[in-house]
Amino acid sequence: MVFVVSAVAVLGLPPYLVSLWRALPAVWRGERRSPIRHLRLFSIFPRSYLSGLLAVTAWYGGFAAVGGGLLVYGILGFDDGSSSDDPPAAVVLMAVFFAVAALLLAAALPLTVLQWVMNAFNRPHRLVPPRYRDKAGWVGEQARLNRQRASLPRTDHLVEIVEADPGDGPGGRFLVAVCGDSSCGWMGYADEGVAAEEENLRAKAARHSSQVAAGVIRPRPDA
Repeated sequence: MVFVVSAVAVLGLPPYLVSLWRALPAVWRGERRSPIRHLRLFSIFPRSYLSGLLAVTAWYGGFAAVGGGLLVYGILGFDDGSSSDDPPAAVVLMAVFFAVAALLLAAALPLTVLQWVMNAFNRPHRLVPPRYRDKAGWVGEQARLNRQRASLPRTDHLVEIVEADPGDGPGGRFLVAVCGDSSCGWMGYADEGVAAEEENLRAKAARHSSQVAAGVIRPRPDA
């Protein structure tokens, strides 16, 4: 079983990595989608394709090198890698495979962390294709969505714009927004000195509720 897995790793992973690298120029120019998307440790998007490809190469290349070393070991049937009866060239080849595997797998972890940073912040810019450098990572996108949600109306209560009459006071009539939900009690007033009083008040009402009645309720004239 180990022999079969090693053979598959040696014969299958290098050609697969070559195909991913051949797609890099087209992905970088925005002419095609990423041929690889979701892995167990991270995701790869067009804007993070290069950094993701470096991490994938380190992981898969390391696995292929381990497979190569085990394949040499299995084919020659070593009993002891240090035995004087073992072919020297084969021992050297196996040592080279395992050394390359150690280097690649040691680089795989920091490259994986780099890919996490790329997906989160879309930085560093040198690893991002030019057309995606003004995009936000998922952290910036989440912050934008939070800001967008914060600007949405807080309720769906019916709000009406009412012309209030202070009576004999010097202020004259003015507009007030009144929430129709008795348990809410929200009221809003236009900013002092604004020319478009109703528009200013409606903007405030829209931040409170998604339902703002059309028109203005005015008091009936005295009989």
